[in-house]
Amino acid sequence: MPTSVTCSQASKDVSYSYITPIPASITAKTGVECILGVDEAGRGPVLGPMVYGVAYCSVDYAESIKQHGFMDSKVLDHATRVDLLHKMEDTQHVLQQEIGWTVRVMSARDIAAGMLRPSAPYNLNAQAHDTTIQLIRDVLAQGVNVRQIFVDTVGIPEKYQQILQRAFPMAQVTVTKKADSLFPIVSVASICAKVTRDKALEANAAETVPVVGTWGSGYPGDARTVEWLKRHMHPIFGWQGGFVRYSWATAKDMLEGTSKHVKDKKAAVEVIWHDEIVEEVEHGQARISDMLQGKNKGKSAYSVERYFGKNATMAMF
Repeated sequence: MPTSVTCSQASKDVSYSYITPIPASITAKTGVECILGVDEAGRGPVLGPMVYGVAYCSVDYAESIKQHGFMDSKVLDHATRVDLLHKMEDTQHVLQQEIGWTVRVMSARDIAAGMLRPSAPYNLNAQAHDTTIQLIRDVLAQGVNVRQIFVDTVGIPEKYQQILQRAFPMAQVTVTKKADSLFPIVSVASICAKVTRDKALEANAAETVPVVGTWGSGYPGDARTVEWLKRHMHPIFGWQGGFVRYSWATAKDMLEGTSKHVKDKKAAVEVIWHDEIVEEVEHGQARISDMLQGKNKGKSAYSVERYFGKNATMAMF
């Protein structure tokens, strides 16, 4: 298991960051100019965390990265990706001495909590942008002299590049699609993110899932994933283990009984919270007068007495 999964701050429920010390080759001299790459893994799946990875090295070492076999992580098989990250953690290997890296593991729970906010939802793009900026700041806070930043994106790159360029004026920022196949340092970041996500999901799921890996790829379009969600949904608690993104339509529809994948439309048990009743009153869907007086006094579903009881009077004694 990589240290990014076994570190003390690792958690399946709470998002966390892991950052390596600055490589020896960079600390050996003062003001070494560095390049930095950013990529993510696990944006689309309904299962598991989304992980953002950052990798950096000196400008002088940048061209040497290729000789170790780094390329688009989707082209490499799982064993090769794991081996490359292992070498980056091996204190006797040149990769550990030349490349620094950090990851942010965004838990499924935190992703969903942000997206499902009742007011001002924190969408996935905003979460991704904030995470990228924070990871780069974490590296800069160590004293690394970053002069070039390369970022992979799935959206419109121009606007994102402007945001990052304003945030980091000391560096030249390049945001482009398929950056992991164009810039080796982004390939390194991609592998850090991908291996960390795979191993984190494997480790976390092993605690609660009878047969690890039976959920398929984890993507909503995978029939095995849908079947796994259907079979393991608890009518009250949903899914155990903390690695299902409740904000994904696949999960929400199953819970609400509207999923096209479930023939009997069996939904989870609906829970109505007191806060929801208060919100109905605040938004005019229920009147304060209905709670206090009028012909429905004592009968209203929103009765104050229902929650706080009656005032004591002398007539009661």
